[in-house]
Amino acid sequence: MYSSRPARAIAPLPLLLVFTRIDCWPQATNFGSKNSVPVPGGGHDYLHSLNETVDPATGAVNVRIAIPTPEGRQLTFPLVIQYNSNGLFSVTGTPGALNIAAPFGPGAYSSSGGWEYNLPQLTYSSLSTTIPDTADGSPHTCNYNANYLLSDLSGSSHPLHMAVPVPSGDPACDVQFGPSIASGGDDFVQAYANGLSDFRVADADGTVYKFSSSSVPDYIEDRNGNKLLVTLNSSGATVTDSAGRMVLSTGTNSNYLFNSMNVSGLAPITIQWETVSGGFCLQSEGQSGLCAASGVMSAIQSITLPNQTQYSFQYDPTTGLLSQITYPSGGWVKYQWGTNPMGEVTTVPALNTGDPMSYRHDWPAIVQRSVSFDGTNIALQQNFEYSTGGWVYSQYTKAWTSKQTTVTS
Repeated sequence: MYSSRPARAIAPLPLLLVFTRIDCWPQATNFGSKNSVPVPGGGHDYLHSLNETVDPATGAVNVRIAIPTPEGRQLTFPLVIQYNSNGLFSVTGTPGALNIAAPFGPGAYSSSGGWEYNLPQLTYSSLSTTIPDTADGSPHTCNYNANYLLSDLSGSSHPLHMAVPVPSGDPACDVQFGPSIASGGDDFVQAYANGLSDFRVADADGTVYKFSSSSVPDYIEDRNGNKLLVTLNSSGATVTDSAGRMVLSTGTNSNYLFNSMNVSGLAPITIQWETVSGGFCLQSEGQSGLCAASGVMSAIQSITLPNQTQYSFQYDPTTGLLSQITYPSGGWVKYQWGTNPMGEVTTVPALNTGDPMSYRHDWPAIVQRSVSFDGTNIALQQNFEYSTGGWVYSQYTKAWTSKQTTVTS
């Protein structure tokens, strides 16, 4: 049963509108390249500026210029031009007759005067050893390669701790040769040698570097089968990526140093070289001086990038080390070189016993760094003072336990 009720009328309510003023900025609708900012990894790369670093621990200078290269199928060749003052000199010799081995000379291909490119390479030392012959008692000199060092795609170096005999046809060497270590590596790579013409190095990701007769790899292959093909000869170097594109080709000057670099999709990179001189002595224990004989070497004078940005470089006349970087704007960074006093130690075998002998000595280091943005006025000046302490002595060797660098500006 339904009941009916009278319908109720709904009275209209008054509507009150309140208007207030709100200040706001209009929204732009024409965003484009003039408003965008670089997004790393956003489908293309950019021309990065020069990256300059001073290591306060050692007083060394490192300069890196990254050049964008097209991405391959999971395996991409990254191109970097870099300078490293720490890799320029080393100490060699015997007790009481140590000397500084300096790379004076014209250089070749991908390195000279502290400059290098991250072209993957396998370097080694050609050495020899003398072994007795059990048949007639006469000694035999046997040659071998050791001190293998891999420079990988990232520019990192890996000591491989291997030694491979050089075939000589001498049965005494072939049978009795001692320092034959056909495999080795470090915490990041492992290497295997099948003679001198088949040398393979694999990293933790499964990427394999295959070498035969050249210091650069025949190819680099990742675990998915993508390859980079590398060639190096007197005309220059080429790198072909997994998509079949020649991502890099270089030209060389009369000393076989790269003087032009062509990257796929970019205008050429031009490199000018010059001759710089050096020759100096440092203080050392056990002898009157630790010296680098006078000589000359090739070093980069200027680099013009694909966007016509040019950087130029100057060098210290005593050490041959980098002393000034001039930027396209006219600004500069200047370095004054001195020494890290008794801050390094070199160990060599004694002549008679073969026991290790250690000698403390000075080492080149930055003592002042100055920066100017306009090429005239100094905006920043830093001074470096070094000290090394906590020396631990054994019967023959020495080792430091602490280093300190004081930087003031």
